Amino acid sequence: MPFKCSRRRAFTLVETLITVLLVMMIFGMVADLLSKSYRVARVQRQKNEAAEAAQLALTRLICELREACKVELSAGQEVTFYKVNAARTFDPAMLANDNRYHENLKVRYHLDAAGTLIRDLETYTNSALQSTQSDVVADNIQGLSVSQDPNTQNFVVVLAVNVRGILRSVSSEVAPLAVLP
Repeated sequence: MPFKCSRRRAFTLVETLITVLLVMMIFGMVADLLSKSYRVARVQRQKNEAAEAAQLALTRLICELREACKVELSAGQEVTFYKVNAARTFDPAMLANDNRYHENLKVRYHLDAAGTLIRDLETYTNSALQSTQSDVVADNIQGLSVSQDPNTQNFVVVLAVNVRGILRSVSSEVAPLAVLP
């Protein structure tokens, strides 16, 4: 039986290799594009997290500063203030002695050398130190500034945060309830 050659047109090996090469190049470009978009999204997420952490730290400091009855400003990157322990204000045993505000809190916010904002809390009962507690509030904080506006007597709090090599600041102004000299 003689061998018959069909006249149907088919792809040659060279055409198939060129097609595979083009498809691989297209997939490579798409993968590179996706990789770059994920990298941009990750960098943006890190920026947002750093700015959000600084904003939350500022909000926490402002809320406590608003309750202060005495504020001590220093030239360094710290602020110390005193406030009444609201959790223990209406202790029935103290009401009998007409000494509702026997327990005071000394709160100190300061930066350490690594750029960590730390909150130190000291509890005083009848002027005697009862307990001490330290908490980390935020990282990557490059500066803390608290000043008092001479016109309004409000406190202006500024936190500088390092967001991927760029220094950004968040600030807020607060009027404390009653500041004693």
